[in-house]
Amino acid sequence: MTRLRAVLLAPPGTQPKLLRWHHVWLAFALTGLGFCVGVLTLMLAATAYLKLNSTDLFLSYFLLEPMLLLLNVLPPILLIWFFYFLTRRAWAAFLGSFLPCVGLALVNYFKIRLRGDPLLAADLRLDDVFVTGAHTAWYYAPGAYLREYIGVLTYRLPLNIGVGIFCVVAAVAMAWATSRVG
Repeated sequence: MTRLRAVLLAPPGTQPKLLRWHHVWLAFALTGLGFCVGVLTLMLAATAYLKLNSTDLFLSYFLLEPMLLLLNVLPPILLIWFFYFLTRRAWAAFLGSFLPCVGLALVNYFKIRLRGDPLLAADLRLDDVFVTGAHTAWYYAPGAYLREYIGVLTYRLPLNIGVGIFCVVAAVAMAWATSRVG
């Protein structure tokens, strides 16, 4: 049990052999957390369209188009490693990857649900179009927005929040384990 503790926590004075295993564990843990963030963003993208079957769409990422899965999971993994090398803290690396990736995924999710078109790079430089468009759409169909908001809160959002909580708990556990070094 002391060897396992030395591998997970790597306290000062750890044997070089166990320290090597600590680095391997940390590499797998950070890559796994980045993968979880990427899968969470794919879940948000798959559940955004009402007319498509979200389960089939989500499974098609894994079965039909594995390159699509790789390309969508790669940015969170690269971000988590970038922030880890920048800060040398696992929790800061996770937050540096989780917040921008899931933030953009949530903006994309609600933009698709409310307006019917996905978030594009050109949308990031538009500042007043969304406010004006949302105000006009609200004026013509306030009931649709209310139904959509209630549907998201009761059906789709709890599933995505559950996966997000799992990712956060995993990150906190890993950060706690790595912070016990000193």
